[in-house]
Amino acid sequence: MTFTPVNPLEQVLLDVSESGEHEQFLAALAANPVFVPGQAPPADGQEHELGEGDEVELPVFEHEGTRFVPVFTSLEQLEIGAPDAASYVRASGEDLASIWPEGLALAINPGGELSVAIPEEDVRALSATEHIPAGSDLTVGAPAQEPEELWATLRAWAATVPALRSAHRALVLVHAPGREPQLVVGLELDERVDPGAVLNAGAEALDGAAAFTLYDPDGDDPLSQWWREKGSPLYSRAQ
Repeated sequence: MTFTPVNPLEQVLLDVSESGEHEQFLAALAANPVFVPGQAPPADGQEHELGEGDEVELPVFEHEGTRFVPVFTSLEQLEIGAPDAASYVRASGEDLASIWPEGLALAINPGGELSVAIPEEDVRALSATEHIPAGSDLTVGAPAQEPEELWATLRAWAATVPALRSAHRALVLVHAPGREPQLVVGLELDERVDPGAVLNAGAEALDGAAAFTLYDPDGDDPLSQWWREKGSPLYSRAQ
């Protein structure tokens, strides 16, 4: 049976099945949507997108003594592996990890064309990278004291990523209870690259010392505006 990817996550899954680079798939899984089959249709239609505070009853099956939650990388794989599903929940791997119950592993595309099992500890690690919520009220500026060793590590990592055009930094305060100022790195990427995988790889390279986001030179969000008007890049790809 031939597996033909229909989205960036499935392309990474195919690549990893040949290379064995497990961490690359976990990074892509954290940032990309997957589909969890449901037993009963939601009131407003077949699809339900997981939101903050939602409670979801995850389906579970057992194989060789391990209990798994089945998750599919596309609607095509869902149709093959769970054709009787009455509905599905759409969520990123990171969002699923935030509600993950004890004692369950993750089965990617069980019964589908290309399957893989993810241990429980790796599932929980999907939520370890900190992200800035979309639409947050922000104050953006430069660090009072630059962490030069950290930026040197960032530049060394950036030089190994062919799809990375430039990297930028800022100190950001999200105006929400319990939030402290944090370093944020913005990455400008080539098109036709899986942004989630690159963002998570960058966060891993800095051992979680900074949050990562995408930088759009034409964007009107507060971070993109600050980087465009006041910031200078930490790294720029040689032309």
